[in-house]
Amino acid sequence: MVFLSDTELCNKIENGDWTLYDKILCGGLGYGSFSMPTMIFKIIFTIIFPPIGILINNLNPDRKTPLKESFPYVTKDHFMNIFSKIDEFIMAFILTMMFYVPGLVYVLKKFKTAGQVWDTVEADEPETTTTSTFQNTKEEDDDDDSDNDEKFKNIDLNKLRKELLGNK
Repeated sequence: MVFLSDTELCNKIENGDWTLYDKILCGGLGYGSFSMPTMIFKIIFTIIFPPIGILINNLNPDRKTPLKESFPYVTKDHFMNIFSKIDEFIMAFILTMMFYVPGLVYVLKKFKTAGQVWDTVEADEPETTTTSTFQNTKEEDDDDDSDNDEKFKNIDLNKLRKELLGNK
């Protein structure tokens, strides 16, 4: 195993040749940038015990009431958010008791769907004052279901396989 001298380490860091192997072997995860996902602690606590992930997820679901900067960090509104979704906690707890994996999958699915916002879009009349160069080429009597004009060629797959593989 080859260890680098201090000057060699400094030169590698300055040149940008500092690999993950060097960081682990010689230390130095503090050099350069190191980014973590914003949900890392939520995910870690969820992997340890999935119902805790539901509690953390429901602590501030709409981001309307942020945590306070001084003790006590949580307020009555945070507890009301948790208790309003207590059924999710109970479901996660029951599923976790059933060999851990169902509870973990349930909570991770809740994380995925919690961030999605489903907006309804109402169809308005198209504006006639647009400067779009799009030209509608579809004729009025065209049917998408109709395959009368399209002709397909039947191919013998065994023959094609023999041609491609050289009669093997």
